[in-house]
Amino acid sequence: MHHRLSAYLAFALSVVSLSVQAEAPAGFAVVELFTSQGCSSCPPADRVLAELDADAQQTGKRVFILSHHVDYWNRLGWTDPFSTAEASDRQRHYAAWFRSNRIYTPQMIVNGRVEFVGSNQTRANEAVSAALEEPATVEIVVGEPQRDGDTVRVSITLSDQPIPDDLRLLVALAQHGLSNHVPRGENRGRQLTHEGVVRGMTNQPAHAGDQEAILTLPERADDANFRLVAFVQSQTTGRILGAAMRPVPPPADR
Repeated sequence: MHHRLSAYLAFALSVVSLSVQAEAPAGFAVVELFTSQGCSSCPPADRVLAELDADAQQTGKRVFILSHHVDYWNRLGWTDPFSTAEASDRQRHYAAWFRSNRIYTPQMIVNGRVEFVGSNQTRANEAVSAALEEPATVEIVVGEPQRDGDTVRVSITLSDQPIPDDLRLLVALAQHGLSNHVPRGENRGRQLTHEGVVRGMTNQPAHAGDQEAILTLPERADDANFRLVAFVQSQTTGRILGAAMRPVPPPADR
């Protein structure tokens, strides 16, 4: 009898263990690139980012790319049309989190934890593979985005568990398939292409349950390819604890 009870308990514990493992949120990689069209070292990093995205789209890997175009290169001969002060500010926040006194392009950061020169394909592949092996701490579900003119509304649900006070929910509007000619600056004469360009980002306190984010599309966005990338990030360490992505549907009248 004792033997049967021991065997039953061992079986029950194994089932519970398997159930917990199955329910753990899948690993993910939020890959952020700080770049500029005014930087001659950046196009190779832009290509690395695009290749990571192409591989994710083909294989189904939970890799979410964000391309932040900084504005501090604009004074050197060419104003990057996708640059924003917010991108530069975000990079400075990372410098503080990494306790570094420098910012540079092209800089790539994975899950807010590791940084390296963005054109290093091998380092990028290694960092993404390592991130995908680690389960998310917070599960995120992104609802179907609702598009009304130039406004996009989306419902986001965080897992029903205690959420640390220092976590913020960020939702980035990323535009894909961008290309333009650069007539001046270090990349003069080149046609540059970009994927995952951040065109807007919300930042709000994170809490368990449902939340809503509202973003504004850029001008002439009717035929553009947009995705929403939602993630939760510690404001103490910069670490990203969970992420999800959802494409933005085309206008209703198309």
